[in-house]
Amino acid sequence: MSNVREVGYRFLSECSSLEEVDLSGLRNVQEVGDDFLDGCSSLKKVDLSGLCNVQKVGHFFLSECSSLEEVDLSGLCNLQEVGDYFLYRCSSLIKVILSPEGRPFYPPECLRRAVEGLPDAVQRL
Repeated sequence: MSNVREVGYRFLSECSSLEEVDLSGLRNVQEVGDDFLDGCSSLKKVDLSGLCNVQKVGHFFLSECSSLEEVDLSGLCNLQEVGDYFLYRCSSLIKVILSPEGRPFYPPECLRRAVEGLPDAVQRL
């Protein structure tokens, strides 16, 4: 999957049986379309740590994932634009990983603003 440059509209959306996703190998992706993993009601854990070249994520990014507990966004260090409804209605979310383990990291402003809108109970690492 090293040649993938864009993750299109509704990628893996409405996959009600999907429990875990590891897309850490998508290092060349530059844009993630609308409705990415939207409505995956059984999804619990997502690893996006390899998405280090992504500059834009669309609307409804990981929204309506009611079982989602943990998401690793540490690879999104080049992000410049975040669409509306970022992690919207993820009522089970308890952990958002923003920095690579053991390394200082300052998330891009658009990602910081998007994460600020999450409930206070969500742990940000």
